[in-house]
Amino acid sequence: MRGFPITSVARADLEGLGYDTSEVDDVREAPQGWTVCRTILNAILAISTLEVEEISLDHDNGAGECFCPVAYYVAQKYRDSANPPKITIHSSNPVGAREMQLILEREGGLPCELRPW
Repeated sequence: MRGFPITSVARADLEGLGYDTSEVDDVREAPQGWTVCRTILNAILAISTLEVEEISLDHDNGAGECFCPVAYYVAQKYRDSANPPKITIHSSNPVGAREMQLILEREGGLPCELRPW
């Protein structure tokens, strides 16, 4: 079943909810072991309430919007964290991916890996 566009991918400890990981992206299915969040709001809710180990962000959502709000949220949440999650940007939009990388670095001091999709 296809849902709304996905924003980012968050690998999280969802044991209590019966999940191991959480994912957000605009057109791709979740990798094995990841759970899909298909909206900016769902991604932010998941990241805000779960113990996140890894986040993989996409830039474009396929509806003419971008998922930069998730990058800003992640940067603010983990800015002073001693153990931030691993962050990857998996976008086929190199300009948008670089924009998100700059948000994470500038606003949160967070390193991230760019991985073209």
